[in-house]
Amino acid sequence: MGTAIRKEVLALFFWLKVWVSICILVGCFAFMSFSVWRFHENEVLGLNNPIVIIPGSASCAFGRSGYARLEPPVQRVMYGFSLDWKNDTPTALTTRLNKLPPAVVNAWISFDNNGFNGQSASDLNWFGYETFLLGVGTILEITMVPLVDMSTITTATFTNIAQICASINSKYAVPILLRLGHEMNGNWEPYGQRPTEYVAGYKSMATILRKYTNLTAMVWAPNIGTYYPYASPTAYQQIPPVGTADFKAMDTNSDGVIDEADDPYGPYYPGDDYVDWVGISLYWYPTTFSTVPTPATYVHDAMLGTGPAINTVVDANYNLALHNFYNRFALQKNKPFCFPESGAPVIRNGTAAGAAELNVKQAWWQQTLSASNFATFPKLKLVVNFEESKIQDTYVQDWSQTLNPTVRVAFVNDISTTYRSALIMGSQMTFNCDGSVTMV
Repeated sequence: MGTAIRKEVLALFFWLKVWVSICILVGCFAFMSFSVWRFHENEVLGLNNPIVIIPGSASCAFGRSGYARLEPPVQRVMYGFSLDWKNDTPTALTTRLNKLPPAVVNAWISFDNNGFNGQSASDLNWFGYETFLLGVGTILEITMVPLVDMSTITTATFTNIAQICASINSKYAVPILLRLGHEMNGNWEPYGQRPTEYVAGYKSMATILRKYTNLTAMVWAPNIGTYYPYASPTAYQQIPPVGTADFKAMDTNSDGVIDEADDPYGPYYPGDDYVDWVGISLYWYPTTFSTVPTPATYVHDAMLGTGPAINTVVDANYNLALHNFYNRFALQKNKPFCFPESGAPVIRNGTAAGAAELNVKQAWWQQTLSASNFATFPKLKLVVNFEESKIQDTYVQDWSQTLNPTVRVAFVNDISTTYRSALIMGSQMTFNCDGSVTMV
């Protein structure tokens, strides 16, 4: 064999080995990437713990338990938190709670027919996944905020939301409390104080949702009606024009004027067949910076629409029975009641809160979770605290119960001892495809 031919053969073998080595290397990388992808996919999909939902099947049909969807079958109260998801997660919160997982975590997302306002279905999926990481027993509350009036939301949009909820319910075994269009009786949202449009949209969402899952419950939660109709010349939404269907619906005493004498809740109620849970947003705002704890009967009076802490705001000449939210919508309609968002903030004007922060916040949770309130309001099944700090009206408002170490220690101690037997935290519930809850 000539020298030239031998060189060509050796070169061929060299490049053949190079090619084989490259193939092996690429194959190894591909296998490693596939393994990581498979691990990630299995983790994200929650494949180890799905709930099989068969729409229309007898096993998943609602109504067998005698309770509302996702209502615990005991006279105890779930405790939850509304998180700042940009800076916090349910897992981090649970760590701060000394490994006591919350029963509910709330997330916010806005939407219209074009999507989720810079977010996506992946963000909703992520909320579900983060809740799933706590293990079985924690419910995800999703506050869905329409960016437009409800009359413009299409069936396709509601269907997409329903399918996302059903997917989270199934693959993560995470139930959802869907709070659609919260505080609709207020004038600070584009869908606010438009009762006929709101009721029609809410009914549409509930009807579509129930075709897909009973593990998502519909929550109806107006704002506390003490200051209704919240008239302000700078409000986002003004009173509907006289003579319109919305004006007629809001003018409940037919005197031609919408004022404090009108019903702050009834015009916005979608109906018993569409609402699973009822609730109100309730906060205590200190009148001076950081120094004024919640008045002794504030929570009690707010739920009933009358009492020492409320009568200074609502004139006795008004029909206070209309303001008795608890009796009208929880007791008489046999609906579980919740505070889907609540709290008492420390309001700072550039200075540290000091000892007053504990005073303000502890007064709130001790009143909210008091034995007398539980006895008076047996339909109270959920309290969600606004667990974040934000700038509002140029001041820092800090609602959190776990971010300040001093406040956190006192809070964890109270919920672990004084109130523990009356509370439901995460890991104490399991969920069934018919929407029923089993205590463990």
